[in-house]
Amino acid sequence: MSQKILGAIPLGPFNEQDENNQLSFSERIGLLGAVLVAIGDALALASVAAAIDEDRQSNQEQTQQIENLQKQIDELKNEISKGQGLPDAETK
Repeated sequence: MSQKILGAIPLGPFNEQDENNQLSFSERIGLLGAVLVAIGDALALASVAAAIDEDRQSNQEQTQQIENLQKQIDELKNEISKGQGLPDAETK
């Protein structure tokens, strides 16, 4: 079946074909190389997409950690100011 599909591909006037309208060995190797390159490009694209997603998730986690730390700092400032009789740190 793949020979029927490949035989239907117009290869241009400069490509040599045998009597059965099949691809020559060099054309088969070239086509195989092109397919492997396309598969490699698809894998590289999937890898980049996964890396971007992982980076986005990491950034969200870091942002959440920073917000939690800021809340803890504000709570500690309030406790310190209450213990020293100073005005609320949040009003500053």
